Amino acid sequence: MSSTLKTNHYNLNSWIGLDKPKREDFNYDNQRIDGALHTLETGLETHQGDGVAHITAAERAAWQDKLSLATGSYVGDGQGNRAITLGYKPKAVLVFQDWTPLVTCNFPTSMALANGGIAIGEGGTSGMTVFDTGFSVMEVTTTNPAGYAPRLNTKGATYYYLVLK
Repeated sequence: MSSTLKTNHYNLNSWIGLDKPKREDFNYDNQRIDGALHTLETGLETHQGDGVAHITAAERAAWQDKLSLATGSYVGDGQGNRAITLGYKPKAVLVFQDWTPLVTCNFPTSMALANGGIAIGEGGTSGMTVFDTGFSVMEVTTTNPAGYAPRLNTKGATYYYLVLK
């Protein structure tokens, strides 16, 4: 005997204590579920193919291309200006020195030393710029009248960068 009760939406079997389930009842329910999950004959899409609830493969690829990240590192060579070539113009770059606070203070001179920075488009923190094929960093070792010195290429220091392509 099939079930005494049926579910509200798909009319699936819902047994009570006295019902005796049969294999054909389970097969019936499986066919109903399979049909509900598959593309309907009316041309409506299933949940899986729903372009509103889910993005298409083309949309996903376009978003990943627009929002892709890259990481890397370099060891400072102590030069005043240094170009880091990526092969493309980054939308944004974040640079920081390994195991060092982003800003430290040189107490004898009271100068703030920037051990990290960010560049976005045509602007950024002092000592960083973006160009057509990468970004550049500066190492300022002289006294700066503004009391601020970018230290983004200290000789022997390791720097890491995160790039938004």
